[in-house]
Amino acid sequence: FTSDHGELFGDHGLWLKGPFYYEGLINTPLQLAGPDVPEGQVSEALISALDIGPTLCDLAGVPQMPFMDGVSQKPHIEDPDYKCRSQCLVEYHTGYGENDISSKCLVTETLKYVRYETGQEELTDLADDTSENRNVAEDSHYYGKCNSMRNALLDEILATEQKGPEQVSHA
Repeated sequence: FTSDHGELFGDHGLWLKGPFYYEGLINTPLQLAGPDVPEGQVSEALISALDIGPTLCDLAGVPQMPFMDGVSQKPHIEDPDYKCRSQCLVEYHTGYGENDISSKCLVTETLKYVRYETGQEELTDLADDTSENRNVAEDSHYYGKCNSMRNALLDEILATEQKGPEQVSHA
């Protein structure tokens, strides 16, 4: 059981979904059940929706398709202290052709970096600002962290460029 996105329900004065990356939208539930999945195990680990396919393949003992970008979470299921990911890429596209709005986000356990197609940046220190009310991207104390997250986002984008079939529909 999972979802492709959450809902805001008034978080930050906003409703529904949209080009935002608040935890209420991107921190979605994932429930797994099966012979190799312990009952009642709860995790706060970084897991991407892209990891579902590789994880199910690994649990079923079948090879992962070469165009899958995710990583198997089976090692984390077997050992909850093992972390398969240090970051997750989150993307938003409206899919409206020339009116498309595009942005990308990179989340770690303690930081969230967002880059909009306009060049605008957001950096949230999730450890210090759990309500996600302060953008510290231009704060001089965060210069190194912002630059590091910017570079990590670029690396992640390049590593996950389209490998499989072209997308033909949009939500």
